[in-house]
Amino acid sequence: IRIALTGADNRILFSDTTPISAIEQHYIINVAILFLKNFIHRHDLENQSILGLGISIVFSSNRKTGVPLFPPYIKGWNSDSLLQTFREQFSFPVSVAHTSNCLALAELLKRPDDMSSNIFFVNIDMDLSTSMLLDGYIHPDYKLSSEFGHIAVYDTEDNSYRRLQDICSINGIASDYRRHMLVRDILSADKLDRLSSGEICNNLYQQACSGESEAQKYFRKAGYFLGIGLSHILNIINPDTVILG
Repeated sequence: IRIALTGADNRILFSDTTPISAIEQHYIINVAILFLKNFIHRHDLENQSILGLGISIVFSSNRKTGVPLFPPYIKGWNSDSLLQTFREQFSFPVSVAHTSNCLALAELLKRPDDMSSNIFFVNIDMDLSTSMLLDGYIHPDYKLSSEFGHIAVYDTEDNSYRRLQDICSINGIASDYRRHMLVRDILSADKLDRLSSGEICNNLYQQACSGESEAQKYFRKAGYFLGIGLSHILNIINPDTVILG
């Protein structure tokens, strides 16, 4: 869980992170609330004017109710409203948005000359998610945030159709790496299971930057198929700018 305090000029004043040890709804929410309260106290913000709290989540939600829709990684997540839960704990305004929407707006704040542009933002993380900004505002009827990663592409290496996010995301790249290591009998399943997807991709990135061709091929493949997915979006939506983040 990451917290960042920004000023009115959009500069990050303080930031901090805390780990989570269980993927369960109430545990995560309780950790986030306690972490935020400690953060406010540690930086002596109790008597400061906090304009609001923005909660960024990795799945789509109803913007009016704050109820998450189809959370993919959280076990047992029900229809509890994040808005209501956090509003009961804090006195300042609270809003909830998909991670890609938050990142797209942050990019826009750093690009004042692009405020009138139509921007398509792709968030490459554990999966793939997107945001569409029209004239500086998130498109109210945009429904592709979590669907972009489900575009079907044909992987000639596997001779099968796969979802875009199963190739181009952190989880996708790590999954391909695990499979290749097992097929070649280079690493055991136990050793691979002890490595997170983030650790695998970070190691591959370091190796790729050092010029190792075996590591580079994972990123070349991801970039190739990401380009195929973006070509569909460009032909349909025709944005002024595409941002990868």
